[in-house]
Amino acid sequence: MEEKHAWDRLVTLSGDALQDYRAIQPYLQQVMSGTGKEIGTTRLGSLWQFVSTINGQEVWVKAIRLADGTLQMVDAWVKAQ
Repeated sequence: MEEKHAWDRLVTLSGDALQDYRAIQPYLQQVMSGTGKEIGTTRLGSLWQFVSTINGQEVWVKAIRLADGTLQMVDAWVKAQ
């Protein structure tokens, strides 16, 4: 059975939310360090999408660029292939 957001394609998930978040954190950082594109706006700021291929898997991250320039992640997943 495939785990939510398909992170099991990159890491072994434990079922513990904090432990699993720590396991995927390096992948999130890698994707968000790349070039993103603005795809919309929200009441908090512009909505950005980042996509990168890691270990043969396409990883997607959506984030809001806040007024101070920081990014607030709103969703992330490994795209089903």
